[in-house]
Amino acid sequence: LYTFVQLIMGPQYIEYSPIALLHLGLFILSGFILVNAWQRIKGNELPHFNRRKNKTSAIVLFLLAIFTSLSYVASIPQIVMGGTIPATYVEDPTVYWSIFLLDLGFVLPITITVSVGLLKNKAFAQKAVFGMAGWYTLVVGSVAAMFVVMFLNGDSNVDGVTVILLLSAFLLIVLFSVWVWQSLIVHRKRLQKDQ
Repeated sequence: LYTFVQLIMGPQYIEYSPIALLHLGLFILSGFILVNAWQRIKGNELPHFNRRKNKTSAIVLFLLAIFTSLSYVASIPQIVMGGTIPATYVEDPTVYWSIFLLDLGFVLPITITVSVGLLKNKAFAQKAVFGMAGWYTLVVGSVAAMFVVMFLNGDSNVDGVTVILLLSAFLLIVLFSVWVWQSLIVHRKRLQKDQ
């Protein structure tokens, strides 16, 4: 869902294009798949996190929410007082605003909601933590890879420090995801053994 919004809005089509219909269809299909997958998850098939694992996962997700919003902190005064978007997006402002909307309007509130839900031991958060860990791993990994390529191509908008920070964040997120998903894999093996 996240990527298809960018694929539809990003190119700023000025003519109708069959590819826009493909992207729209894939967007709708991904929404159906998400809802169907969510409904098919059975609570008894998931491992039950103990209080410590819930709290640790909640803290990591809250830190990821902060990490997600950090790139937009500098834009707050610009939005309030008026100003231009970051130079890297001036040539393609639709991409900036679509990512801005998705990150701050969807990812941030969902991450915080799941984090609070884990602290309160809510069933929806127990289901969602696996998806959130996977989502952050894939998105931060793809952004880190994009920044590496930009840096290697000599893009003046990317510096080595940013690349190292993103790669470090990606590595930490991978470790978190492995820690979260490992419990699911072990739990599934136990269920299969009991059958």
